[in-house]
Amino acid sequence: MTVFFPQVSEFSALLPPRLAPNQIHLMVASLESLTQHREQVFSVIDQTEQTRAERFINPTHGDNFRLVRGTLRILLAAYLKQNAKDIHFDFNEHGKPLINPSQNPQALQFNVSHSHDMAAFVFTMQKPVGIDIEHIKPLNNISGLAQHVCHPKELDEFNAMEAHARQDAFFRLWTRKEAFIKAKGQGLSMGLRSIYIGFDMASAIQCVEYRGKLLADWRVKSLQCDPNYKLAAAVEV
Repeated sequence: MTVFFPQVSEFSALLPPRLAPNQIHLMVASLESLTQHREQVFSVIDQTEQTRAERFINPTHGDNFRLVRGTLRILLAAYLKQNAKDIHFDFNEHGKPLINPSQNPQALQFNVSHSHDMAAFVFTMQKPVGIDIEHIKPLNNISGLAQHVCHPKELDEFNAMEAHARQDAFFRLWTRKEAFIKAKGQGLSMGLRSIYIGFDMASAIQCVEYRGKLLADWRVKSLQCDPNYKLAAAVEV
């Protein structure tokens, strides 16, 4: 069973219900809605996160980082029944954040994504999960970008599309692949062109091929959110 919570507008709504082993909780929030609770959110980030936020040249970008990371901490704390500020993150060799095992006996898995004015959060028990949200904007040389992102079969599909459909399709595919590689925790080292997911909109859930092999234990799904954004989640089943 999968549970999705689409648009979150009130901070109180971010406090999640119990997460069962067979569920996915996905939440999307505008940064504007999170800013209403700026003081509370900023109060839970640790010194490492504060230092990272201060490194942004644009102060607004630093504040956005604080908003997203502080909200993540509050959500994790609700699941783990711990103090948000006390949660300690470890990182794998590719930089994927993980909760320190000593604080996470139930093996809560999470991922977060932020683009422009929106943030997305996803949570599961035990199963690796990834999420990506992207603000749709005009791209220069989209055909050239597609050559670096698309599997050869996807590139054939892309080149067969009408020109007006390509931007929407590109962001749909990009978010699917980003969600998958974030769930895998291996970063771009996997090679985007080695992953085949496709542009299909008819099927609710996409399967994944990697280097010609079907990954039977993985699913990717594009999800509805703000019309100016594309959103996708990936999970091991």
